[in-house]
Amino acid sequence: LQIPVGVSYGLSDKLMLNVNTSFFTAGGASGLYFLDFGGKYGWKNVGDTDNLNVAAGLDFAVGPLSNNLYGYSAFAFDPYGVVTYTFKNGLQLNGKLGLYVQSYSSTYTILNVSHTTSYSFSYFQLDLGVAYPFSKDLTGFGELATNGLVYNGAGGTPLLAGIRTGKD
Repeated sequence: LQIPVGVSYGLSDKLMLNVNTSFFTAGGASGLYFLDFGGKYGWKNVGDTDNLNVAAGLDFAVGPLSNNLYGYSAFAFDPYGVVTYTFKNGLQLNGKLGLYVQSYSSTYTILNVSHTTSYSFSYFQLDLGVAYPFSKDLTGFGELATNGLVYNGAGGTPLLAGIRTGKD
């Protein structure tokens, strides 16, 4: 179980910064999971249309923040691009393509001898989304994230739906 906590802040209409973490519990371990932070820069009204927006971003992750979670530490980075098309009625379609790269390190002791192991993995991300403004202050959204192959060969494909304030 993870309960995310985070904030995104737009420094301007083109630059957004974000930071988040989550409270985590599974398999008898609990604590603060990864600290994720990064930002993205957007170009609005790309091309001959007022409806197409493009953004490029870079996120980083370090953790887990609580030492008792699985006994390892990790660092990750995630460069990505986002394209959003907005129809006249406010309906938005968007897509994200990224490359997630993560490296793990773990140190353990056997018979008073310290050993360190490390490994890394990477996968492509493809996220697809839709949003529709029900009113000036309320927008519904849905997202499908296909995150390639993860650690044990199981693909991560979450489906998200919700409501947020605002139109963008």
